[in-house]
Amino acid sequence: MGPLTTLTFERRLDGLRYRFTRNGEHHGRPAHLRTDGQVLCVWSPADGWHCALPDGTVVAKPLETTGDEAQPPATVWRSFKNGKSYLYDVLRGDPSERSEEAGEG
Repeated sequence: MGPLTTLTFERRLDGLRYRFTRNGEHHGRPAHLRTDGQVLCVWSPADGWHCALPDGTVVAKPLETTGDEAQPPATVWRSFKNGKSYLYDVLRGDPSERSEEAGEG
């Protein structure tokens, strides 16, 4: 499988979705930028896969990972920022396209 072009983080609490699109590479692995430009999903030797603000502050990490995957793991991620924390399911590709194909949307 080639590098992903789209990722979607879907918040378990209320279904809020954040879409990320491919944005170059970071430490030799695909990097993704949230469509509002506020958060990067990247891999680094120190932190493994994570989401970070432009200043480098880590704001989310996957709960289950080997830490060395070639692409962001499609698993549950936990965000943490300003004293709040949420769980997100990471969906590879565009889930709205998948729903339409399945006749759900």
